[in-house]
Amino acid sequence: MSDTKGMPASGGQRLYVFLCLMALMGVLFGTLIYCYLSGRQLEALSLSRDSFISSKENDLGRQLMGVFFTNALFMLVQYLLGLCAAGAPFAVCVLIYRAIGFGTALACIVPDGGALKLTMLILPDAFISLLVLIIASKEAIAMSGTVLKTLLSQTADRGLIEVTKLYSVKFMVLLAAAGIGSLISSVSAYIYTNHLNV
Repeated sequence: MSDTKGMPASGGQRLYVFLCLMALMGVLFGTLIYCYLSGRQLEALSLSRDSFISSKENDLGRQLMGVFFTNALFMLVQYLLGLCAAGAPFAVCVLIYRAIGFGTALACIVPDGGALKLTMLILPDAFISLLVLIIASKEAIAMSGTVLKTLLSQTADRGLIEVTKLYSVKFMVLLAAAGIGSLISSVSAYIYTNHLNV
């Protein structure tokens, strides 16, 4: 059993664990960044947080589109990196960057938000988005390795077309999963800001 092409299942599992660790490190690093921000930066971040929360009080459909657009943008970047022979390390960097953003958001809301606010506003989006992005990163790295091997072999690989089609289908499925996650996140935030935030 293998991933996109030629990657053993055991290798794919190790890669998945590695990416999970990178995401976790990104979240932790994001919280540390928040701790060392200056007063002016914290004030700016607080204003951004307040804008983030107030935006969730608006139309649910608009909020859903905003969350989904962000997730889809990261998915698109990973998809394109997978088609590049040298895209693998950049795919890891994109994942870490996304995780750092969530870590900073978590640290920003925890001090004055409490467990309920954290659970309703951040955790659904952070957990689902990162999980989908980890899987997308794994597929992108595997595909990038396939492209690299094809280029180094200096021979035409007709199977690469089929592999690319399968790769595209996988990302369509992941995009659908990201859409479901965006819906869950938006509904959770909407319920909190309009019914529980008293």
